[in-house]
Amino acid sequence: MEPKLYKAAEAGNINPFKDRLPTSLIELLTPKKNTILHVYLEIQRRGSKSTDFVGQIIDMCPQLLLQANTKGETHYILKLMII
Repeated sequence: MEPKLYKAAEAGNINPFKDRLPTSLIELLTPKKNTILHVYLEIQRRGSKSTDFVGQIIDMCPQLLLQANTKGETHYILKLMII
């Protein structure tokens, strides 16, 4: 994942992701196989609890909800951890 996209995911900035195909969203991974949702939700665990970014990304690419990282964590599990 490019650094600018990583920072956008951390910030919950949807704009850089709006024009991408769903398949390209699946391919945006960190070295630990974290997707943009993993990146965003990890930051949310430490701070604010907004779900707007998550909802918009899932609307664009529902498959991301089930994609696990190298720890086997899915976005659903991470989301439950911040509630």
